[in-house]
Amino acid sequence: AGIRLDSVTPGIVTGPLQIEASISGAIGSPIAQLNIASSRLVVKPVAKGGALAGTLRAEATASRDRVTVKDLRFEQSPASFLHTSGEWNNGSVSFSGELRHASVKELIQVAEASADPATLPEGPLAADFKINGTTSEPVASVSVRSSGLALLQQPLGAFGADLRFEDDRLSIPQFSLTRGTGSIGGQGTWNSRTGAISVDARVKRFAIDEMRLPDNTPVRMTLDGSFQSGGSVDRPEVKFEVAADGA
Repeated sequence: AGIRLDSVTPGIVTGPLQIEASISGAIGSPIAQLNIASSRLVVKPVAKGGALAGTLRAEATASRDRVTVKDLRFEQSPASFLHTSGEWNNGSVSFSGELRHASVKELIQVAEASADPATLPEGPLAADFKINGTTSEPVASVSVRSSGLALLQQPLGAFGADLRFEDDRLSIPQFSLTRGTGSIGGQGTWNSRTGAISVDARVKRFAIDEMRLPDNTPVRMTLDGSFQSGGSVDRPEVKFEVAADGA
């Protein structure tokens, strides 16, 4: 059967959806085999954000208390895609997947459509993730990496970060940005319920040598120092010591 999602998920997911289904088992415990596809699916998860468009293909099995996703792939291009598989079993979840060659600029614009494109970082982003726990108390771990980020024409080098979300708390045990002999690294936490934040970062001889502002003004400097933040998102408490050579 073919349906459109506009009326099912207004403003979140739109586009044509093709579903092929077969049902087996007993009347009291049916099992459905599903093949789902879309030639153009538009996803807009944030009301004031932008949208991502791509193709969708999924295979799943569904029973009264279990849904198994054998293969789900959302693809913007052969190289840029989200792939996942896993299971929901009577409230418990177990999923894993990968994100490849996602555009950092597009992901930021999905969250905030009014962001100025000229001031956003650019480059491909890759991630591997796992989601376990329950639908009410999920536990997620994500490993993020990129080797081609740039900001205002300034190459930023290699980026990596590990994230974990559990009990309303996002923790980043480590993040790093390395270019040549310079680096920026640290760790942080954020509590989604209370808004509390904690960030501790260090900057070591990080060279800014190709940056140009939107008005084409060049920026050249080498940064050293530290940055700490506490408090909450609404009321951050910030302390930093930064030395800039060549500013």
